Amino acid sequence: MSRSCSYDPQRAELMTEHLSSERRPASHSKTTRTIFRKFEFINVTNPFRYKDAEVRKLVRAHVVKDAFATKKQLQQHNIDQSRIQSRCREHPRYNTSIKESEIPIISQASVVNSHVPGIRLIANSLPQSLDPHPILSPVIYHITSMGRAMWPLELLCKFNPVSPAMWFNWAMSDNALFQALLYTTSSYASLLSGMTESKESIIHLGESVRMLQTRIKGEDRAGFQRQAKEIRDGAMAVVSCLALTEALRGGSTTWRIHMSGVKQMVDIEGGISSLSHTLQMKIYRADQTGAIHFLTSPFFSEPNSLPLSCTHLAPRIQPQTSKVSNLLHTLPITNPLKSQLIVLSDFSQTLSEIIRCRKITSLPSQIAFLQATYTLRYDFLSLNSTPAELSDTSHTLEYVLKIGALLYMQATLQEFPMAAVGSKNLVQTLMTSVMRVQIMDAQQGNLLVWLLFIGGIEAKGADREWFVSQLGKLLQRLRMDRWDEAKEALEGLWWIAKVHEEKCNMLWEEIEAVNNVIQKG
Repeated sequence: MSRSCSYDPQRAELMTEHLSSERRPASHSKTTRTIFRKFEFINVTNPFRYKDAEVRKLVRAHVVKDAFATKKQLQQHNIDQSRIQSRCREHPRYNTSIKESEIPIISQASVVNSHVPGIRLIANSLPQSLDPHPILSPVIYHITSMGRAMWPLELLCKFNPVSPAMWFNWAMSDNALFQALLYTTSSYASLLSGMTESKESIIHLGESVRMLQTRIKGEDRAGFQRQAKEIRDGAMAVVSCLALTEALRGGSTTWRIHMSGVKQMVDIEGGISSLSHTLQMKIYRADQTGAIHFLTSPFFSEPNSLPLSCTHLAPRIQPQTSKVSNLLHTLPITNPLKSQLIVLSDFSQTLSEIIRCRKITSLPSQIAFLQATYTLRYDFLSLNSTPAELSDTSHTLEYVLKIGALLYMQATLQEFPMAAVGSKNLVQTLMTSVMRVQIMDAQQGNLLVWLLFIGGIEAKGADREWFVSQLGKLLQRLRMDRWDEAKEALEGLWWIAKVHEEKCNMLWEEIEAVNNVIQKG
């Protein structure tokens, strides 16, 4: 192990295209709200009367009247705004470590309607006279809105484990983390608009890296350890935030650089188990998001850094779990994978109960749910099969089931649906390997149907067309002519109706449409 903390955040910063380390946020001048006034309708029936003195006098009177009224309203608005801000600054409740000059102005692109169905990102709708903190409120609304866009399942689960708002209190006492959070949210806002970066995201990245450099640049292992615990934890939180953002933007190289830095700092701390649960969860998310999106080995997959193992959880024996267990015992796969897939079934039923329950899930239950999620993902990310092993039927089936399980968790949890890469690599890997799986009986046929449906609902463009074509052929072979029959096959495996049924039904309709075209042709 290296004796120095050699992670250089500036090196990762330079990997980002168009980024200049000298750029600094411009000073943000106050903007005034444009007040529109409706003009009265002037009825001139004769088109040639617009030169008449009477008509011109009437028009001028309306214009002058509106101009004076608008000017007076703007003056009163500015006076009210100044009074409100002066009262807020004097109140001790709102004295934070973030200075007004350091709070960026969130661009309008961050608060417009997103491209995610069912999600509307709204700006602060409170009147200024009722706004408890007019300086920070736009930032808070921006962060919470992006959190909902990052995890649409919040509407069903009534909590959000990926929302940046969970880190807002910490960020208020750590300027580098504050800038890193805004880098994440502004980058995701750009992804919602079809871009991978924006002017705001570049500025926030540069500021965050600059602040982070002052903490760890030139520090050796002993020097890093001598720093305060809060500073060390803050540095790890900042870098994990940068790593997660690079994974969402599709920057595999910069994600690896940042995660390598996190790994060095965690090793200096004595292992990830020495960190707080919240910081562990943040690091795991950044690690797994990049590993899944780029289909590569994670940095924290060794046993001493894993959360509570799912194999120690006793799955509840319910009808769905029993069906899955009976099927798995007929397959030529290893016992550890069988146990993981049985726990995945129990995980599905747990999430289904969370969605069905009207009460908000308690914090300990949320943490246990996240631990099970991370452990399952790390288990399925152990994709060690080589091309030579894939020629063997058992290795091929194990590999395909792990890919299918990861895709199922992606389709179920729906984290970061607008990420640049997302499930693309998993989908394409499934396409190249799933057709090597041999069907021996009806149960295994249902398993193949499930794999193709899960891949199909996560696929886009030409990849989705491929799954539609293959499903059409397979369903004809299995003589599944109705949606109810296909749905019954899916419900017998890993399935949550409120999450999967609508998407799978849409895929079924595409299959029927293609079959109708083929029959008519």
